[in-house]
Amino acid sequence: MNNVKPHGAWFLLVPFFLFGGLIVTILVVAMTASGISDGMQRAPVPGETTIKFDQAGDQTLFFEQEGYKAVPPLSLEWRVVPAAGGDSLPMDAGGMSSTYSINGRSGVRIATVRVPAPGTYRLESRLGEGEKAPPGAALMIGTNAVAGALGAVFGALGVMGLSFVAALVSLIVILVKRSGSRKRLQQQQYAPMQMHQQQPQQYPQQPPQR
Repeated sequence: MNNVKPHGAWFLLVPFFLFGGLIVTILVVAMTASGISDGMQRAPVPGETTIKFDQAGDQTLFFEQEGYKAVPPLSLEWRVVPAAGGDSLPMDAGGMSSTYSINGRSGVRIATVRVPAPGTYRLESRLGEGEKAPPGAALMIGTNAVAGALGAVFGALGVMGLSFVAALVSLIVILVKRSGSRKRLQQQQYAPMQMHQQQPQQYPQQPPQR
């Protein structure tokens, strides 16, 4: 029975696929989470900060603070204006809500800013009289990295799902092949005995009686 094929070591493919998929998923999620704020510009609350946009289009504005749930102050006001002067850029506070929580900081989408042209702008914010900003309060503006992060996370989960399917298929194939190998070995083992039983029994011929 030691000649059963494939060898039992092939069962190591099952944990290889499972743990490999899990490691890839963890790495992708960790790298995506750490890079959510990459490419976004930060402005303390309250205050004003000069920001630059390389292209026109929608930019997502987040309120961020320390902790695991961002809650914008009720009196928080903000605006984005051209650095050279002019009217505030149009904003849309509706749409899908986006949140994130990374390394003890959390953020929540509060608006989408429509940037008409590349250039330098000022992001300004203020609070009502007597209201204090929560620890680490800031406005983050940039492309909607959260949507991209969600896509990457779902892709990583898809990798995990494929690795599970690969592990399951490998297990089934190995079990089926080893079962067939055992049957063939058993047939080879009992074949000589069956052939011996099928041979007609030979009786010695007796001399004719007189």
